[in-house]
Amino acid sequence: MDQDISDHIMTSIKGDMQSTQRKQRKKRKQNRNNKQDKAYYEHVRAYKKEERKKKIKECRDYKAYEKKRREESKRKRMRIKKLKQIILNQWPEMLPADVARFLCIVDMVFRNHSLRRHVEYMDDHPGSVYTYGLDNFPSKSGLHNWVQYFSAMLDWVTELLLMQAGKDAYGTLLGDSSGFSIMKYEDWEYAKKGIISRRGFDKLHILLSPHGMIATCTVTGGRAHDSPIFREMYKQIPHGMGHVMLDAAYPCKANCNVIKASGRTPVICPKSNMKPKGFNALAQMLKWHEEDPDGFDKLYHQRSLVETAFSVIKERFGANARAKLEPVRALLLNLKCICYNLVS
Repeated sequence: MDQDISDHIMTSIKGDMQSTQRKQRKKRKQNRNNKQDKAYYEHVRAYKKEERKKKIKECRDYKAYEKKRREESKRKRMRIKKLKQIILNQWPEMLPADVARFLCIVDMVFRNHSLRRHVEYMDDHPGSVYTYGLDNFPSKSGLHNWVQYFSAMLDWVTELLLMQAGKDAYGTLLGDSSGFSIMKYEDWEYAKKGIISRRGFDKLHILLSPHGMIATCTVTGGRAHDSPIFREMYKQIPHGMGHVMLDAAYPCKANCNVIKASGRTPVICPKSNMKPKGFNALAQMLKWHEEDPDGFDKLYHQRSLVETAFSVIKERFGANARAKLEPVRALLLNLKCICYNLVS
């Protein structure tokens, strides 16, 4: 009997101990869960707080972006009106309908639209038609006919570019060229390195003022050399004062003599094997480079502005010319320069 009582007591004690252990495990698990829940909710609160901050920042950035976009759009409208005024003042015999059509094509290039996309844009934004001064909405074929009409007037477009530059065309000029693909998704850097052919590119040659206005431009095939094209392009520039800064593709007697004859001083990066000989403009420039290399280089490095100009043109107005016909491509590249002058 005593044995039964002791067994019963031991069983009850063992049961109590197991019950206590279960309670302790449950309590530890509950505490652990509470800590995990607390950490989780703290993480959620921190995440929501960061999201609120991010949304507030995005809202402020969007408002700033919209404000900047509206101001830029307003400036562009004012400059298009100024461009229209330049055309009407310089060529009063030009028909108002032709001026309106030209402004429509300029805006198409400015927005980097294809013909079809620009027709759709004008359908969605009827106010733009009245901004140009058009009487009705053009079709895609009508817009194509306008582009072909103005592609036969490249000399007039180049003269308009010179009028846009104004007084900047009489001062210091920076020159360079860059390739624009006549096909999609081709990079000029690969063509320069010889990875792909230059046949699929057109080269845009420009002369830029340090104030950011393109004075003149010309378009050639992708394999044309820069040096002889410069002499032809420079004939369109009036005589003035200052310097003409060019890279290592241009140093030759003919270019230096042409620049010197116009009243400016050539600042052209010389090649390593060039030495001053004689008394021509090239020899004088090479002597200046030998006597004062720091001053020469400091002045020459302003030419980086023309690289910036090409970067802006390709980024904002497209790095290709969407046309099959060569005169139409030349017109579109000339209009990219006019658009650059509108925003510079």
